[in-house]
Amino acid sequence: MLPTENRALSPRAAEKPTFTLTEGGAKVYYSFDHYAENPKMSRSFISGEMLKVASHSKLWKSSAWSISSVANRLTSVLSLHTHSMSTTKKVQEDMKKVSKIKAYELYMQTYWNDIKLIVFCHRGKGKVIEELLIFKFRSNYCSRVMQLTGKIQPEDITNIIKK
Repeated sequence: MLPTENRALSPRAAEKPTFTLTEGGAKVYYSFDHYAENPKMSRSFISGEMLKVASHSKLWKSSAWSISSVANRLTSVLSLHTHSMSTTKKVQEDMKKVSKIKAYELYMQTYWNDIKLIVFCHRGKGKVIEELLIFKFRSNYCSRVMQLTGKIQPEDITNIIKK
């Protein structure tokens, strides 16, 4: 299990954040559509309809995370993965931009050996998380991003993130 540093969630800004509709139709507060044509980035988008059809499948597991337990409550999943140093630098820049957007709260930040894991969320009403952004970096050459939208509970996050 990775050691974690949980931080109290900061109160959301009083102003209404601006969202974007991605090419796949997902409502997000930061779009990664600029990687659509990047040959160094593996990019997978799964719509809510596909998630509902295959919600009980073991397809939703990888070495980095598993969404099997929450697939039926998700409206979209975007997964990005690269082993390019230059693209990893761009992903790190994206993460810095996300950290400055008031719609997102830093949920968790963990460092273990050469792995860095940073999780941001956008909350809806109550405890429901409407958007979850997971950044995972290994050394300076590998990065992964997972952007999930739907109705996610805070306790789901530990089930999604793997060791």
